[in-house]
Parts: sequence; structure tokens; C-alpha cells
Amino acid sequence: MKPERCIEAGESLFLLPGEVWFGSGAGVLQTILGSCVAITAWHPAARLGGMCHFLLPSRPGGAHPANLDGRYGDEAVQLLTRRALAAGCDIRECDIQLYGGGWMFSAVPDSSRASNSALEIPWRNVQQARLAACALGVEVRAEHTGGSGHRQIRMSLLDGSVRVLHTPLECHAGPTRSDESLDLSLCVHNIQLVTTGRQ
Repeated sequence: MKPERCIEAGESLFLLPGEVWFGSGAGVLQTILGSCVAITAWHPAARLGGMCHFLLPSRPGGAHPANLDGRYGDEAVQLLTRRALAAGCDIRECDIQLYGGGWMFSAVPDSSRASNSALEIPWRNVQQARLAACALGVEVRAEHTGGSGHRQIRMSLLDGSVRVLHTPLECHAGPTRSDESLDLSLCVHNIQLVTTGRQ
């Protein structure tokens, strides 16, 4: 696998669902998330970084074909790991951050439907990302997940900082599980936060 092209200063690369990128540059990686999850990786010593954006935690039926597909969380992490290796980087030495997994519907399903696997996709996506980080043996340095609505993510390849613009649905937190904590302070519009890359 060849290293990615350099993202120049002033340039922005937008990742669509299923896409993965890891490399160098002075530009910005960006994406928009709803129930999808993005994982960002930053290597402070090598000054390299990347991101994957996946839609579902894994393939239906648990199939594992020869060709990896970045739309699925378990495979997206493998692709990100390979891209990092192609750039001369060990993903286990990177700072990992997780974003997304928001509920995207205006109505909360009743308790009889809340266990439906399709309705749990945002939660399952977040759990897949956490499990992947655990399997790699890396600590998640920052996380902005759950709640409702969409997030705009911008990652600087200069310093690994990540800017998040979160726009929840109208004061609606989405369905929750007994094992999921929910920060109700997310029920305001246009939360903006910035995480800085380790130097």
C-alpha cells in the first residue's frame, strides 16, 4: 500500500462514509457525522495523522471477505492501521480520538422497540470504536459521542488538533441504554470544542 499524498497548507480533504486517510501535510481532514463514527489518529513524534469514517460496526452476518471495506468499523480500523504502517507509523503510538454516534431522528422509540438492532446503530458504532482502540492497546485520548444530531469534524495535520461543531436535534437526546451515560448539556445548538494534539 502506497503512502497517501501530502495535504498542503490551505487544502482540505473531505472524507465520505467508508473512506480512510493517513499521512502528512499542513492541511485539514474533515467530515460530517450523524450516527456514523470517525476515529482520528495523531502521531506526535512523526507529525502524521489520519481519520476513518464508518457507518456500521461490522458486516451483517459477520462475514470477513478478503477486501476490507471502510464502511464497517472493524474493517475501517484495520485499513487505518495499514495506512499508518504505509506511512511508516505504528498506530499503537498514536493519540486516538472518537467522534459521532448521534441519534438522528426526532422521535424516541418506545421501550418495546428500543432494543431493535437498527435503532441501536449509533450506540453500537461507538462501542465498536472503543473496542477497536482497546484491541490495539491504545487509550482513547478524547471522545465526543452520543447525544443527538450531527457533528462537523476538522482535524489539523499541522498539530493534530481537532475542532468539533456539534448541532444536536432540538433539545432531544435520543434513546439511551442502561449502560450508557448521556451528557444532557449537549442539548444546546452549535457546541464547539477543540482538542489539541500532543506535542
